[in-house]
Amino acid sequence: MPRPWCSGGSYRNRPARWHLMTSGPCTVLGHGLRRRASPAPTSTTTARRFPMFVDTNVLVYARVLEAPNHDLARELLGRAMAGGEPVQLSRHVLREYLAVMTRPQTWPVPVTREEVLQDVERLAANVRILEDGPVVTEALVALCRDVPAAGKQIHDANIVATMLVHGVRQLLTFNAADFQRYGGRVEVLTGDLGSETQCPLRAAT
Repeated sequence: MPRPWCSGGSYRNRPARWHLMTSGPCTVLGHGLRRRASPAPTSTTTARRFPMFVDTNVLVYARVLEAPNHDLARELLGRAMAGGEPVQLSRHVLREYLAVMTRPQTWPVPVTREEVLQDVERLAANVRILEDGPVVTEALVALCRDVPAAGKQIHDANIVATMLVHGVRQLLTFNAADFQRYGGRVEVLTGDLGSETQCPLRAAT
């Protein structure tokens, strides 16, 4: 079962340790996230100590002000980037983010194509990229033999295969239900959500 990554109550009731920045060395996703000077974390805000793979929907929600769960996604991404291990992404996730964010947008303040391209550049410079290759392809084929994944589900299967090859176990996503089929192969982390929220933007990927 997926477990909340924000444990111990609603994220809205916690002291804000992150704030938006328009510039700075740790700026990512346009408006950016940068650590604010603060006392050492207490037991209720223990820093993450394990590598964490971040799914595309977390990046999209954190980037788009009008997106569902924007505030929560922004907080989760900020906390992930402050953890003891670099945030993990794959080229697949970068391409998916680029594809989603350059589609025709219905948000009140659309994100421009150039802004999206800059997002990808900043992400690539601030996270650890898990490279794809023959070994990941072999793992994907083996995984699809064990798990009934097909069609659009192959995108998620590729994420799991990439994580397995690179030894990353934790996955931060708002689409936890999509990864339940993979059992204990990865540990799915979510926010404090009463129910799983599907990312509508991924459906057409």
